[in-house]
Amino acid sequence: MKNTSDKGRSTSDDATNERRIARILREMRGGPRADYERIEAETVERLHDELHSRRVTDGIVDTDTVWFTPVVDQWMRSIDVGEEMLTTDSVVRYAAANEETLALRDALLVSLLSEADRDSVLRMACEPHSADSVHTVYDALTAVFTESTAVPDLPRCAMGVQMHAHLLKALPRRYTAHVHASLAYLCWWMGFFSEARDSAEIALDINPSCTLADIILNALRFHIMPAWADFALGEIDDDNCGPCET
Repeated sequence: MKNTSDKGRSTSDDATNERRIARILREMRGGPRADYERIEAETVERLHDELHSRRVTDGIVDTDTVWFTPVVDQWMRSIDVGEEMLTTDSVVRYAAANEETLALRDALLVSLLSEADRDSVLRMACEPHSADSVHTVYDALTAVFTESTAVPDLPRCAMGVQMHAHLLKALPRRYTAHVHASLAYLCWWMGFFSEARDSAEIALDINPSCTLADIILNALRFHIMPAWADFALGEIDDDNCGPCET
């Protein structure tokens, strides 16, 4: 993967982040880690039941704002300071939310694909049907396919991979389909195509109706690359081609 940053980082900085990402992805295959507290399925079920009840009695937006704010705050703070800060409570809230709505999952994924700030991410999670949220999510998820200037911010992505690893290591497998799908999208965008395929296939094995994972598998099946990678390969081909023959 070539250096994709225009923010003053050196090629060696990006290489360091690529190695960090690759190491985290390798470690994820090794099973549960002692430094991540394992969460029981009953804990997620109980919190999901409570979330569902509160949404009915207190309203969706108000409830989601209260429940999702700690997750978004810790997620965005982790990105800002470069140190993972997800608590066990936030991991459970993330899993419970995915049983009710995928807005939180999508908002946190967008935070890795773009430079969305904390308030925008929280709005996407809690008010996904607002015009601003719809446009922000759509633009971020489609730009990776269409805009060659939409390039991965590797430190941001590395922290995203690390937080996905935490979720996968801590949660029971039945609650990880959407985590795997989000990770598959992120890996595909960064150019880790083998890891993207693995994560997408696991997501669909757990939940065959996981649309996000299906999107990535179809992209890989038809050799569709992120726009930045497609453009970069085109530039390499143009630089190395000989005289054109007619």
